Amino acid sequence: MVATTDRPQASTDDPALDTALPAIEETVEEMVERHNLPGVALGIVRDGGLAWFRGFGFADYESERAPDEHTLYRIGSITKTFTATAIVRLRDEGRLGLDDPLVAHIPEFAAARSRFGPIEEVTLRRMLTHRSGLMGEPPLPHWETLTFPTMAEILASLPGVEVSIEPDSAFKYSNLAFSLLGEVVTRVCGTPYTEYVRREILAPLGMEETTFALDERQRARLATGYNPDVFAHPTVPAPHPLIDGMASAGQLYSSVHDLAAWIAFQLRAYAEKGEGDVGERGGAPLGRRSLAEMHRPLYMEPNWSAGYCLSWMALRVGDNVYIGHGGGIHGFVTQILFNVERRTGAIALTNGIGPSGEVAVAALERLLAADAEQAKKRRGRATPAAVPAELRRFLGYYVGAMGGPPLHVEYREGGLRVVMPAVGSAPPPPPMRLEPTAEPHVFMVKNLRYAGEPLTFRTDAEGNVTGLAASGFPYKKLVPAGSRD
Repeated sequence: MVATTDRPQASTDDPALDTALPAIEETVEEMVERHNLPGVALGIVRDGGLAWFRGFGFADYESERAPDEHTLYRIGSITKTFTATAIVRLRDEGRLGLDDPLVAHIPEFAAARSRFGPIEEVTLRRMLTHRSGLMGEPPLPHWETLTFPTMAEILASLPGVEVSIEPDSAFKYSNLAFSLLGEVVTRVCGTPYTEYVRREILAPLGMEETTFALDERQRARLATGYNPDVFAHPTVPAPHPLIDGMASAGQLYSSVHDLAAWIAFQLRAYAEKGEGDVGERGGAPLGRRSLAEMHRPLYMEPNWSAGYCLSWMALRVGDNVYIGHGGGIHGFVTQILFNVERRTGAIALTNGIGPSGEVAVAALERLLAADAEQAKKRRGRATPAAVPAELRRFLGYYVGAMGGPPLHVEYREGGLRVVMPAVGSAPPPPPMRLEPTAEPHVFMVKNLRYAGEPLTFRTDAEGNVTGLAASGFPYKKLVPAGSRD
């Protein structure tokens, strides 16, 4: 039993996506059946927005309504990425610091207990990365009673709150931490958290379908969340409590349409120079630098399979790294993921208890594999660019004064690249990109070890390149006997 929103697309004008779609659709259909899912809304984001959508199954059994890109879902803890964005925005405005202790903004938190040191060690940054050691929930029975506490009740419960493990010692997920971060937003800006997020984040991005509270029009577009049933298709609607004072940890509703805009906004951080918001944020919620900062893992699992950023999670699957966040709340499991290298993302929203993360990863893995195949074909057909005459003399092998394998200076992708050899069995690092400066022998290194420092080519009296210097390290150019540059 699989109803779908079939909008056949003969072509998306994206060869890799067209190639990957049959396998993506087959995989999701199989997952819907295997996990007894009521429905899945799946979207693919490329560069600036939603490139493809399909709904699988039902948004609601009673009406036999299928999901579309505007169907609303509870997105649970994906809300945390909006809360973190609000905190970083306030940091950018100089109104707080990420290393501020929580107690500096919520003095009542001094009543909480810590066995591991002063309460000031619970900082905003540690809370944003789930490394504060703070207990996961307020010490109240809300998940049993489904009557969630107000912020006043959460604050009143702080004498019963503990820092359960040593800060920075391990990842410890905390809804309580993000509930309190929402209160920090309220107190710092003097505006209720939900209103601040709506005005300063959702509205500038045109995310009109994303909301903390449904009006009648939005309620009509809401998918029905269903309780799980191991032995049959779930048909019993799940409870639908509002989480009140914990709104900043997981209250938002959204759609594939709006979450595509949220991912597209994240990917602005990696746009080519001159595209979109460069540096300062302008009218956007955050500038490129702050967006990239939020995606950067501050902590890694020992096996490097996952990392923890400022609210975002990093996931490694083979050679691909995805940034994202999931959400789970009564009757709904959701996931958004994006790959910054390919500027590609996926949104998987389910109105049952199922593997939305698995759906999103499967879609992206198939799409990125198709991207790699398309890139191979393009390389095979491309006419190599001629090396500009003024750059040819820099090409060659260079060996360091302390020995070791030589560096290669090559012309690739329209510019000079320094290719470093692999060390042992480790894969080689990506090439260092060199950007020209006003001085013809001096280039600025754009990435890796020497990023932000000049690389200077040295010449003899006749103008032949004899070596280079980078960050104080000299390299001699290897020239075959009897040859000239």
